[in-house]
Amino acid sequence: MFGFILERLFQDLKRRYRKKSGTKALSKTLRTLMSDIPLVRNLQNPEYLKIVLDGAATLEERFSQIDARIVQQNLSR
Repeated sequence: MFGFILERLFQDLKRRYRKKSGTKALSKTLRTLMSDIPLVRNLQNPEYLKIVLDGAATLEERFSQIDARIVQQNLSR
């Protein structure tokens, strides 16, 4: 069941990308994405949101806890 849900999500992601970019190949784009970027669609899942928030009341509060230097170091690799 979980595999089916992931497959549907991936199909939806591919379809939206193809409409936006006009290309068929999504693999290059997926390779360049950071592996730990959460998909926004997952934020509709209450269990996932609880994990992402990690005790914060809102996403805004959680994002304010992010250390910009650590993000910049990870992006420069």
